[in-house]
Amino acid sequence: MAEASILGAVAGASIGAAAVVGVALITNFLGELFKRYLDAKALAAALGGEIQSHIEGLPDIEHALQVMLAATRLGNTVSIPAFSVGAKSPLFDENAGKVGLLGPDLSWRVASAYETIRSFRLAWEAAGKPDVGAKLQESYLTAVIHLVNGRKREGEALVADLRQFTCLGFVRWTKEQVLGAGEAKKGRHT
Repeated sequence: MAEASILGAVAGASIGAAAVVGVALITNFLGELFKRYLDAKALAAALGGEIQSHIEGLPDIEHALQVMLAATRLGNTVSIPAFSVGAKSPLFDENAGKVGLLGPDLSWRVASAYETIRSFRLAWEAAGKPDVGAKLQESYLTAVIHLVNGRKREGEALVADLRQFTCLGFVRWTKEQVLGAGEAKKGRHT
């Protein structure tokens, strides 16, 4: 009888200890997952704001590009101001390793948008080099205009999707992280 009560006490203590460890693990896992969720929402909002600010300047840039392109087509070279050292994308550059928190589709689209911005800057800088002739400058400016025109709608759609992402609830975000964005959107595995 005494052995049974000792075994019962040991079994009860073991079950209690296992429950405490199990709850601690689950709480730690959910806490870390929730932290990633908050980081993902903040990142989506910040990147959306940064991309939106680039988009808002496009009409003025496009007008300036058209004026410069017209001058190069007449055989003239134009003076193109260089970007300042601060003309970078600080949010993306500092958080590139966290973009995966946005899920595969948004991660791909964000990286693509920033590569377009980088390509724009490189073509702009190439067009502004002092030893570039009018014909080559015209080619660079044409490339810059194509980048601006070709990606503006995609950028606007990306900003809208990033804004929508910031409205995802924790459960929906978790489903997309675990199942993948496509499965969660289709409503499978709910």
